[in-house]
Amino acid sequence: MDMNLYKKGFLLVASLILSACYVQSQPTSIDENYKIAEKNLKSLSQEQPPVKKIDFYEALARGLKYNLDYRIKLANNALQLDQLQLAEFAMFPQLNATGSLYTRSNDLSSFGTTTTGQTTDVLNSTPRTLRSARGAFSWNILDFGVSYVRAKQQSERYLIALEEERKQAQKLTQDITTAYWNAYSAQILMGQTR
Repeated sequence: MDMNLYKKGFLLVASLILSACYVQSQPTSIDENYKIAEKNLKSLSQEQPPVKKIDFYEALARGLKYNLDYRIKLANNALQLDQLQLAEFAMFPQLNATGSLYTRSNDLSSFGTTTTGQTTDVLNSTPRTLRSARGAFSWNILDFGVSYVRAKQQSERYLIALEEERKQAQKLTQDITTAYWNAYSAQILMGQTR
């Protein structure tokens, strides 16, 4: 009867632990996404100084500094670099460390019994506080091979992100150059036609 009660208690505790590990994600609503996007756009435009009269180089610098697509490419580049460092770190051996601490409150922890069945008042030879620790390095050649391949793939992703950033900067520079000289030509022509 007691064993059956222990089994039920164990099943109850195990089911509580397993149910505590269950995570259900809630999708954000359209209104929440809109508010987040609006807040992000406001924070992007708040740090810009006011525009007066700017020359070509100022327009180019402001375009590269405040363009959202270029900022996204920079953030992706930083993310890929961090992922590359993480993949390279996974190639190293793993350190497994464990420790335990055992204490007791009484001096006579147990009474010993002789072979004849008599009890004796003998002090236990274990100390009141017992500490143990263990550390080990583990390294598997198969894990290293998989980690090496993943690191090589991640290095390629990082190079792709660098190229996308360069390409975005080049495209943005071309767009700013075209827009600036169109506006400059329009100003000159408007002055001549008046």
